[in-house]
Amino acid sequence: VDVAAVGSTVVVAGAREGRPVTGFVADKLFLGEVTLKGVYGHDWPSVRRAIAHIEANTEALAPLCTHTYHLDDVDAALLTLGGEGEPDAIHITVVPA
Repeated sequence: VDVAAVGSTVVVAGAREGRPVTGFVADKLFLGEVTLKGVYGHDWPSVRRAIAHIEANTEALAPLCTHTYHLDDVDAALLTLGGEGEPDAIHITVVPA
């Protein structure tokens, strides 16, 4: 929340079993017009179904792998990941040289 832009949305994923979050200041949400959304994520049966789907159609995710960089070009990969390098990045892969 401290680094969220004005009007942005912060997504909190996972569970903390009802424990309080130390140092959280709720005022930062409305002062920055920040939306806070909690998501549970997934359960293991969903993961198993997703893996089975990917195994049945190994090319299904290929269009999402948009950028591949060699280890020597990790700086360009990080710039692209941060939105300052090549455009339209969905998934970035860094491979050994």
